[in-house]
Amino acid sequence: MARFDHHCMWLNICVGGDNYGLFILLLLTVIAMSYNGVLTCWAASSAVTSQLTYMKYVDASGAKHQLTGIALIQVSREI
Repeated sequence: MARFDHHCMWLNICVGGDNYGLFILLLLTVIAMSYNGVLTCWAASSAVTSQLTYMKYVDASGAKHQLTGIALIQVSREI
């Protein structure tokens, strides 16, 4: 007799008995993919941040200044 654990609403199947190992494999795969996504986002953001430290901006008087923080957009308005 197969043991019924629970119904998974994400997979729309009942988990237990014969497919319990596949359900655990699915959970481990989702954890690994989430970890990979976090590492990818961290690497991309650190690469962008390191490039921004070498950039300069121009103030209203025309003088160039080194960036001290993260600045992604500089807007110039002419009146």
